[in-house]
Amino acid sequence: MTELTFRARDIRLRRRSLVTPGGMAILQAAVLAHRQGGVTLFLGLCGGVFGLLALGGLVRRRSWTTVGTDGITTCGGLRRRSYPWQDIRWIDVRETRSRDDVSRTARITLASGRRRSLPGLVAGTSYTGPDFDAGFQQLIDRWELSTDPADRVRPAERRRLRRWPAAIAVVSTVVAGAVAVALW
Repeated sequence: MTELTFRARDIRLRRRSLVTPGGMAILQAAVLAHRQGGVTLFLGLCGGVFGLLALGGLVRRRSWTTVGTDGITTCGGLRRRSYPWQDIRWIDVRETRSRDDVSRTARITLASGRRRSLPGLVAGTSYTGPDFDAGFQQLIDRWELSTDPADRVRPAERRRLRRWPAAIAVVSTVVAGAVAVALW
């Protein structure tokens, strides 16, 4: 049986998803450097922004999931982890919605109850890649061939805290505003 490999580098991001955060960070660096009055500060901040963007791109290029006879191996860019078939209790899709984006990510539930997303096996409106549904079905087929039906246990539904991201955004905005006023 051949291994299945899903690589994050095969996923094509729309330009908007990369340009907007990078452009906003550079604009903020320019405003801060103008207020503090220094070309050196501006160049340092721009270098930091480009460094972070390059690090994110490097991590993304190194992210992958391999499905083999022994189980699933993932690499999130920095560290490899292997999950044998006997430790995997359930495989499902997590769907996340935002204002103008819907993303789906394949994930596994381990015997310990922890859930892990599978890098490279994602689909969304802001990026395109290999056919998610076909890849997910291949993953399910391998899992069903490699495990006993008695070992497949659907986890209890967890209530996701949807208010936390909004609360964190509000608090971050207030703190950033207070810092901006203090520096003014």
